[in-house]
Amino acid sequence: DALTVASHILLGLQEISARELPAATPAILTVGTVQSEGADNAIADSAILKGTLRSFDEKVRKMVKKRMEQISKNIAKAFRATAEITYNGGCPTLINDGKVSLFVEETLKKILGVERVFSSNNLGGDVRANSGGSEDFAYISHKIPSVMVALGAGQQDKGYPYPLHHPKAAFDEGGLWIGSAIFTLIGCKYLS
Repeated sequence: DALTVASHILLGLQEISARELPAATPAILTVGTVQSEGADNAIADSAILKGTLRSFDEKVRKMVKKRMEQISKNIAKAFRATAEITYNGGCPTLINDGKVSLFVEETLKKILGVERVFSSNNLGGDVRANSGGSEDFAYISHKIPSVMVALGAGQQDKGYPYPLHHPKAAFDEGGLWIGSAIFTLIGCKYLS
């Protein structure tokens, strides 16, 4: 029964973060979907688990991938099944350049006002300890000095109670002009 095997593999994978990594080592392994075809009253012959792996350390990422392979294949073998692991890339760690970050923060405070601009320090210090986001902009940050700016697009008290990636998330499109203005002003000032 592929669903039973997939369930055991899912539980086994969760133990990597829980039992094999030090608590201070940020690595997030998330299985977001379990898929299987078939009827309600039939035993599934295949199942697919899909998810993401995020880490700030390439050695940790490599170790977690190795353990994912071992756990998946050995659990499957214990149930007389097979498992195959496929990696579809993944984003590197985002690098915010210190000089660019300071310039952008100071410029945004002038444009938007000090009360509307927050750095990772304002939000609790080292953002690495609090965020495991995955962003393709990270590829650019490895090539040229960059900074990623997050633009808030909705407030709870104004009818936008759900955060990014929530299935009911909606965004206040009235904030789009702010993003365009920021992009234009920062680009023109920094490049001139």
